[in-house]
Amino acid sequence: MEHQAFDPYHKWLGIKPEEQPPHHYRLLGISTFEADDDVIDSAAERHMTFLQTCSTGEHIEDSQRLLNEVAAARVCLLNPKKKAAYDRKLRQQLEQPQSDDIQTEAAPEIDIQSAGPIRRRTQGSLIGIVGISVVGLLTLAGIYQFFIAGGDADLGQAANGNTNSTVDNGENPVPPIIDPPHEELLEKWKPLSTKPANIELPQSGVRAFGSSRRLASMYPGTRYFLSVNTDGEARLINLENGHVARTFKSSGGKIGHAAISKDGQKVATASKSGIEVWDVAADKKIGDLKSSGKIESQHVAFSSDGNSIISGDSDFTIRVWDIEKQAVSAVLAGHGRPIRAVALSPDGKRAISVSSGDTKFWNLSTERPDQSGTPRNTHAVAYSSDGRFVVTGGEDEIIRLWETEGPRLRGQWAGHDSPIKSLRFSFDDKTVLSGDDSGVVLLWDVLTGSELTAFEEIEEPITDLDFINGTLALAATPTQVMAFALKASDSPTRPDPVARTDETSSGKVRYLRTLKPIEVVTGHEEWNVDNVIKLKGKPSKNGIWLHPNKTVDDHEVGSIEFDISEIPANLRLFTGAVALNDTARGDSYPITFQVIGDGKPLWNSKPLSVVGSEQGFSLDLSTVKKLRLETSSKTRFNAHSVWIEPRFVSQGTQNLLADFDSLEQTEGKWSQFGGEIISPSDGGLLTLPVHVPELYRIRMKAKQVAGNATFGVGIVVGDGNRTLVALNGWQGTVSGLHQLNGKEGKDNITAAPGKGIFHSDDESTIVITVLRKQVKVYFDDVKVIDWEGEANDFSWPSNHPWIPGRKLALTTVDGSQYRISSMELETIFDTDQVTEPITPVTPVTPPAALPELVMTDTVKARGDALNKYGGTAESERAVEAGLKWLADHQRANGSWSINYRLAGVCDGTCTQTGDFKTAHSAATGMALLAFLGAGHTHKEGDYQATVQRGINYLLDVATRVAAGIDMRGLVDRAGMYSQGISTYALCEAYRLTNDPLLKSTCQGAIDFIIKAQHPSNGGWRYKPLEVGDISVTAWQLMALNSARTGRLRVRPNIFKGVESFLNSVQIDLGARYKYSADDKRKMYRSATGIGLHLRILLGAKQDNEGLRRGVDYILEEGWHPTHAYANYYATMLMFQYGGNAWDQWNAEMRSKLVATQSTSGHAKGSWSARGEYAPQGGRLYETCLSLYMLETYYRHKRTYEN
Repeated sequence: MEHQAFDPYHKWLGIKPEEQPPHHYRLLGISTFEADDDVIDSAAERHMTFLQTCSTGEHIEDSQRLLNEVAAARVCLLNPKKKAAYDRKLRQQLEQPQSDDIQTEAAPEIDIQSAGPIRRRTQGSLIGIVGISVVGLLTLAGIYQFFIAGGDADLGQAANGNTNSTVDNGENPVPPIIDPPHEELLEKWKPLSTKPANIELPQSGVRAFGSSRRLASMYPGTRYFLSVNTDGEARLINLENGHVARTFKSSGGKIGHAAISKDGQKVATASKSGIEVWDVAADKKIGDLKSSGKIESQHVAFSSDGNSIISGDSDFTIRVWDIEKQAVSAVLAGHGRPIRAVALSPDGKRAISVSSGDTKFWNLSTERPDQSGTPRNTHAVAYSSDGRFVVTGGEDEIIRLWETEGPRLRGQWAGHDSPIKSLRFSFDDKTVLSGDDSGVVLLWDVLTGSELTAFEEIEEPITDLDFINGTLALAATPTQVMAFALKASDSPTRPDPVARTDETSSGKVRYLRTLKPIEVVTGHEEWNVDNVIKLKGKPSKNGIWLHPNKTVDDHEVGSIEFDISEIPANLRLFTGAVALNDTARGDSYPITFQVIGDGKPLWNSKPLSVVGSEQGFSLDLSTVKKLRLETSSKTRFNAHSVWIEPRFVSQGTQNLLADFDSLEQTEGKWSQFGGEIISPSDGGLLTLPVHVPELYRIRMKAKQVAGNATFGVGIVVGDGNRTLVALNGWQGTVSGLHQLNGKEGKDNITAAPGKGIFHSDDESTIVITVLRKQVKVYFDDVKVIDWEGEANDFSWPSNHPWIPGRKLALTTVDGSQYRISSMELETIFDTDQVTEPITPVTPVTPPAALPELVMTDTVKARGDALNKYGGTAESERAVEAGLKWLADHQRANGSWSINYRLAGVCDGTCTQTGDFKTAHSAATGMALLAFLGAGHTHKEGDYQATVQRGINYLLDVATRVAAGIDMRGLVDRAGMYSQGISTYALCEAYRLTNDPLLKSTCQGAIDFIIKAQHPSNGGWRYKPLEVGDISVTAWQLMALNSARTGRLRVRPNIFKGVESFLNSVQIDLGARYKYSADDKRKMYRSATGIGLHLRILLGAKQDNEGLRRGVDYILEEGWHPTHAYANYYATMLMFQYGGNAWDQWNAEMRSKLVATQSTSGHAKGSWSARGEYAPQGGRLYETCLSLYMLETYYRHKRTYEN
């Protein structure tokens, strides 16, 4: 009997042969065109979990193939754009069974064209497809933008001299002909570093350039330039193909000069008849600017916003024109000779004009020059993008750099041998291009005034220059346009020519080696010897050699001591690494390293004995004045001990991509473009020179622009063990940590199928946290990797060069290309994880904080507070009734639910369940806070059993993760709301009872909140590390404040981060607040109550002007009849503020709540939800907030009375 082949589809997934190969939905076992992401994700997770159990025995390859298919299906269907495209193709296939198989297009990572073995698409074909797609899209986009009304035929007409290339019928305005700089330019011309490459231009029908030397005005930052011909036409020409995109014919004959606005929307031509202004997109004239008499405009330039034009006219006068009004707005007189060039500052407040006689710097508000005179015979001027600086050049062959404020001469650069005719600042203002009459083009460093590059001579006068991007520049002559390739180092970040900064003075880093030591004990070499300190072949430029050379007891010791009192407070994080130098002859006796501050040991290394071994350190030296480094060994022989890059850095984040020149291109040619780092298309390895501490976090943003292969981040774990965080690995199917126990990322326990996958349309955020024995990776807020184990289990991939020291690296694979827009390093202080002695971290205490709750055993104190602050017996009865309703609606498992009917006691008699039906931890936290606010704990009061059951439920929900304790339960829309509210409740319970069983969970939950704070915004939102909103932030701060007053550990600077967030959302000088920094809804009422209450928590004084006016604003708005959340925060605010404001507010609050409480039936004691937010929280949410308000009298002490 013939043996039947094993069919994994059928045996494992129940997919019959006639259904193979299955489409994605059939593969996952869900309805075709299923739209619910949760259903898709859950199905994929179930399949992958099952298939992983099949990955043993003879069918291991079948299991892996199906895992890849499921991962590909998951990635496709959870990406809205990919899913839409896939569904369109699937519908076509289902309607027309003979159509092409869609699997290849929808999931190009895997080719499933037959029921046989699954074959991967080769990299070559994949790259080809991507390359064609990108070029095609860009080309089509350009054709659409420029010729939407006429198609390709219009391009042909324009090229043959037809000026009606676009018809403006007033119905469908043509979009502006702006498109961004494209990398095809680099591929098309491939110029040498200093040799220009000519751009071929059309010769039939039109000649691209005329004989005039004032011809080309480059189209800023794009692929087009403006050419002026002797026949009275200005033409916009496509640099890629030489085609004429627009033609602007002057009514005044010969055009003397032309310009194009910065945004590319307008063109101005100057002739004998005046200035004519053209709308580029509509291809029509929109303005005639004419002076009285026979005045001819000889030079024109646009303002930065494109709404004004400055002209240098034949009567030696400068005029500023309002284009919309077609009138002169300013007349600047004073030149006695013809105007050669004019320019407006970007802010429109200043101007510069030059003639053969002098140069004038104009103040447009006074229409008078701030300065005039030398230099004479100037031809070219250019403003920097921020208007702070201007460069001039002319007949004397000198380039002058001016600071416009004053103005003041800041530099003179000599290098040309002919009159300078054109100048241009780069986009970041760091460099300047200059061109002269003999065809020489030079590139200058603005910071130093030094000549960076002299390009090969063109042998024709330079008429204009422009930067296309950070790597390409253009030069125009009367007959041609030439492209120049710039070095990557020519266009880094913006400099300040007035006050030069470097790493040391900029406040980012200070190397210990730059200080003068008080005492040095070392042998064999000088402590600061150059070219000797090396680790695995790579030098440490700022290292310290410390060879033991003094006998102390039975050891040999080397030491060096510094006075670090001059190190500023913001640079008190001391970090670096220790190692055995390459010069050691074989392994040595064990050497230990020690950091000593003011005579006290702060850190000890493990004994190092192997050449090239290393260990990192990171210490807070905020209070240290004398710093001493020591090395110790049994013998002086071969004890080549070195300190690698010991330095002081800010305790904030460090920008790793700020200085592109410092990055080591170990493999392939990486480039910089518009502030982003771009990987080579044929794969590469980029080494980042920073030495990471022991505990650190990397935050970065990256985007896949071509291919679908691995993007790797090389990291250091433990004492120097390397691994690779491989994202988008194995053709975009799996992510993992590489070389764990000798296995690749896809084959070890960190493998995450379908996670950490890039989508070509989106930039992704990557967060990598490295502790001694832990690595966790989040990709777009989704946890991809969570590893815990021994660092020695990692080894650097053998197919990559060794990276010395504790350096980070980026790596890509041949066939893919990525852009990295940001990469930051943050040092982590975590005393729970650090075993070596370090300077202890002292919690930061805000100057004022919310006081403690009053405990139930002080009944008299509670009654006194009730009477003192305006409570009544009636309001207390309402509280008791509300607590009883809550107790009656507790579920059997101890929780509460927004869908309170789950308690099983309502039988349909209570109405208004809320939408957040799975946010059980948030609902439980809210209910517990109501009991705790009235003094009922699990140790005291009438509801001990009720509170205990609720606490037990939260303890069961608590999940220990690498970040701490996750209290969110089933993570839905509530997210960090659940974390903050449930943590707040547990911390209050702990603070009131000092129950040791709660402490560990409370601390872990607080740690999770701290690590979820957005690093720069300072707030919290629904997901960890998300830019904050004021509502979610409030619950986190109240939890943190409760933890602090309960003597739990709260991290440094957490409160400063919240203050920074509040600053970002305040308006009206702190009297009102927005929901978030980018909120446009003007919903200030509830946000203002929250913001002002948080300000009080953070120590705002009672006489603060913003606080006072904010209280007046809330009082003027009054009680909101349907917005309990706004009323709750307003009540807390007014109670803390006190005085007449509280009396006025309390009277209305108390009466409204007592009057609206349900008094009969099963809903007795609760409050019905009203308003637009009622469907979300329902009756339970409304009842909890109402109870909080009625408990205000004794729930908290008043800050301003204490």
